[in-house]
Amino acid sequence: MTVDTPFDPAPPEPARYPVAQHPAPLNRRDWIGLGAVLVGQALLGVILGLVWLAWSPSSDVYRVPSSTGGTVLIPDQTENWMAADGRFLALTALAGLAAGLLTWFFLRRTRGPIGLLVVAIGALLGSWITSLTGHLASSGSTNGPLQTALHPQLTLHGWPMLMVQAFLAVLTYTALAGFAADPGLGVSSQPQSSAGQQPTNQLSTIQQPSAGPVAGAEG
Repeated sequence: MTVDTPFDPAPPEPARYPVAQHPAPLNRRDWIGLGAVLVGQALLGVILGLVWLAWSPSSDVYRVPSSTGGTVLIPDQTENWMAADGRFLALTALAGLAAGLLTWFFLRRTRGPIGLLVVAIGALLGSWITSLTGHLASSGSTNGPLQTALHPQLTLHGWPMLMVQAFLAVLTYTALAGFAADPGLGVSSQPQSSAGQQPTNQLSTIQQPSAGPVAGAEG
């Protein structure tokens, strides 16, 4: 007689493991680009320092005796000091925005913590060089007789303003990273499979038994 065996269902597919993605290591061109960010912001600081000097209004101070026996400097118009600081703030703020944008779009392979660190250091350096250039390039002195109008050198009166350029550069960079559609920030990566893991595009092939009757002995 003939005995029919039931069809054996196919076994479940093996588990799929994602292939680990590792950022490609930085090459010489990437490091040159990061160095260019630092050098570029330093050179920009020199230019902005000269612009700050040419744009800022001049101010006079008077040396007067103090109650403690020394002398103090009294500005004739404090608005001029505030105007000079405000123009420094405007110049460095624009420089910070530009640094964050240019570093993000032109140094794609270095996106991430390295790019963020370099743009922050470069912005701090550029802001300090802007202040130093404006001060050294200006003429004037505060040495002179009492009750006489003196013309001091251009000086930044609020040191926290040195942080504005770096703050806006970092803010711009991180904002662009936050709005990036790619979780990898568009950085090219290389797959690396760990031992014991199976790539997602490869599945084990298991031969299935054929369905059909099996001829048996007739009695």
